[in-house]
Amino acid sequence: MIRSLLTITSPGHILYGSDYPYQPAEVLTANLRRLDKELKADKTLSEYRDMFMWKNAARLFNIADAGSTEADNSAMPEKGNNSKGMLVRISEIEIYPEYFNEYITAAMNVGATSVREEPGVIAIFPMIQQRDSCQVRILEIYADMDAYRHHITTAHFNTYKQGTLHMVKSLDLVDMTPMNAEAMDEIFSKMKKE
Repeated sequence: MIRSLLTITSPGHILYGSDYPYQPAEVLTANLRRLDKELKADKTLSEYRDMFMWKNAARLFNIADAGSTEADNSAMPEKGNNSKGMLVRISEIEIYPEYFNEYITAAMNVGATSVREEPGVIAIFPMIQQRDSCQVRILEIYADMDAYRHHITTAHFNTYKQGTLHMVKSLDLVDMTPMNAEAMDEIFSKMKKE
């Protein structure tokens, strides 16, 4: 399939994705792993593996990555000032009111599982606006871009993503630049129970 696509477009325009939003997460993750394995094994296509698997998507969605020269880093601080390479994001989500309880349960579960099981996930903190309970905000903090890339391939994230697609009216991922990253250790240390 990829070879056919390369006859009509350039490698910079191909990225991994699924047109089947209701496939079980296990199927999507198995397909992703199979594609990754096949790209690594193919001598001709292996040079494009990173482009197909994540770099093209990072460029398309303007996801800044310290290891990528293709992403637009103009809005990012210089290396060393970007919170030690952390990715800090606020997901702005509007959900349909009829799915409120179901969505909140799913968001709480994926957040707790991610923080518990993934060393690179520092925080996933879902919140609801007081003035409009259909407006959900999720503070996400990852140790670095690799931690985020790993997170979106996990079974628990894909179960959440595929299971809540029909519940979400709109989604906006807003990457943030911490103004005082050094204060983060102190802020989180106050949360520890003595």
